[in-house]
Amino acid sequence: MSEEANSDEFIYGIHPVLEAVQAGKQLQKVLINPEAKSPQINELLGILRKQNIRHQFVPTQKLNKLLKGNHQGVIAYVSLVESVDLYDFLNLELAKGTTLRILALDHITDVRNIGALARSALAFGFHAILVPEKGSVLIHSGAIKSSAGALLKIPLIQVASLTAALKDIRLHGISIVGITESGNKELKYIPKDDHLTLVLGSEETGIRKEHLALCRDTYRIPQGENIGSLNVSVAGAVAMYELVR
Repeated sequence: MSEEANSDEFIYGIHPVLEAVQAGKQLQKVLINPEAKSPQINELLGILRKQNIRHQFVPTQKLNKLLKGNHQGVIAYVSLVESVDLYDFLNLELAKGTTLRILALDHITDVRNIGALARSALAFGFHAILVPEKGSVLIHSGAIKSSAGALLKIPLIQVASLTAALKDIRLHGISIVGITESGNKELKYIPKDDHLTLVLGSEETGIRKEHLALCRDTYRIPQGENIGSLNVSVAGAVAMYELVR
């Protein structure tokens, strides 16, 4: 899917982007023209690497498509949805004593899917959505619109490493389960009384092997023989409904 965004969703120019990073403003991604070279660019790159902020080198043509103006070779996507810290979220929610539900999206790249999944997560009482910063769709106005505003109402946890995050979640006593076509058990057997993180894989490759290895169990959705796999947003909605059925 395209990463096109409205002009009010990004900051452009070397000094404005540098100031935004230094001020601690949450940025989803910074695009930089590799031909733009200056002490300020080097300073910006150093901070981006130090703070592990997602950045990418792209040709001038792509920057010009995003913005018709003097971007000076630097455009930064602003986070329209503030990311929640994983540790703070876990400690706060577990202290409440409620049965915790987290939806983990393993590199979902379609803005419509993440929107639909956010709507389902909100409808079925999930407490947060967990996504990796790299390899997933940007949370811009298109995603928020697709979610019918759900992404503004449910906590979003963006992490540098989904693998590390899932390991931390497991250390907090929260079970991790995956939804796959070849799951070990039928969906009806999914545990409903435990703290649970539900993992859904990407539209093309499914759940990555390293994340499957962290799952306590995997579950499949029974379906007829004459149909292909369910869309990830449909499978996710069915699985989340089963947990509250």
